[in-house]
Amino acid sequence: MPDFPDLAHWLPPLGPETRRPLPGFVLRHPAEADIAALGERWMDWRETKDAFPGRAAFIHFAATSWLAESEADGRPLGFALGFPSPTKPAEAVLSAIVVAPDQRRKGLGRALVSAFEEQVRAAGATLVTATARPDDRPLLGFFREVGYAPVAGPGTRPIYGVPAFPDHDGPGEDRAVLEHRLS
Repeated sequence: MPDFPDLAHWLPPLGPETRRPLPGFVLRHPAEADIAALGERWMDWRETKDAFPGRAAFIHFAATSWLAESEADGRPLGFALGFPSPTKPAEAVLSAIVVAPDQRRKGLGRALVSAFEEQVRAAGATLVTATARPDDRPLLGFFREVGYAPVAGPGTRPIYGVPAFPDHDGPGEDRAVLEHRLS
């Protein structure tokens, strides 16, 4: 199978840089009690419902996940849920990254991913993986910007122009698997 070009080949820039100032926020590990506040703020967003990992993630992955909340009023601004792989000690999985729509393009997602990566690197991980729907251009663009690249090779095929695994998460649930090597 020929080598695939990098992700920039399939995803041209989304437009001019539109970063806004980063709000005052604090990062902390989430707790089960945070689910109610997240639900009030985000559960009517279709994209978040699809990405929301559920109560178990906030219970079992809390020690390696991160929540960003406003310094001003404590409201949640975003979260990253992830865990070290129990079967592959050198790998970690970033299972969800969600930032409130009004807080995007400010660097908050980057701060959440960096906090997760720093923690798992300190624990011995050298690789972080994540998945995205191959038609989710904003998420794929975000991952490209923070250093992730799609896995291409055996088992993948171009779906929406992105190397992806057909039926990765069940019938019709194609996914691009993205990797970031930690230095």
